[in-house]
Amino acid sequence: METNDFKAPATRKLRLAPLQPSALPAHPALANSGSSSASVSLAAFVREVLDEALAFSDSVMPSTFQKKGSPKSSAPAAAKVQLLSSDVLKGEAWFARRSEHVDGARDGSASFAEFERGLFHDHSVHEMDYTPDVFDAFKVLDYSEGVAGVGDFGGWSDVGMERRFFLPPLLLAACFS
Repeated sequence: METNDFKAPATRKLRLAPLQPSALPAHPALANSGSSSASVSLAAFVREVLDEALAFSDSVMPSTFQKKGSPKSSAPAAAKVQLLSSDVLKGEAWFARRSEHVDGARDGSASFAEFERGLFHDHSVHEMDYTPDVFDAFKVLDYSEGVAGVGDFGGWSDVGMERRFFLPPLLLAACFS
């Protein structure tokens, strides 16, 4: 995929609306539901999501995201955080944070390895640490074993894939079955 080729929302994998189980690669937890698609290759799915993410970060974010307010403090980090937003993606309201940190394990900062662990590993759980509106996150599907068995993701490395579910405060009184 070209980095400027970010598909229409209905055909993208990277989107705010949840994907239907039939659009996901086969997973043991979906086996009895009859809704998982064995025809969706895990390797192809992961490559497509990563390629879309690259296109999104390289072309969509720079051209459509705007700063919201001024940079704010975000304890315990010493670095200021700039909030960015975009609502031009066919009705999807996207938000991002941008900050620059010193690479060092000390108060108000972290080494790159610590920063990577906080953002890459269990990102959804750590989201609660710096997003007040997120109060819970849990794994719905974990593809770790499948990803480990693929090997080649078209040049991408250190790949992980899981599906998490967030509960924003507005859903506190909601009931799911």
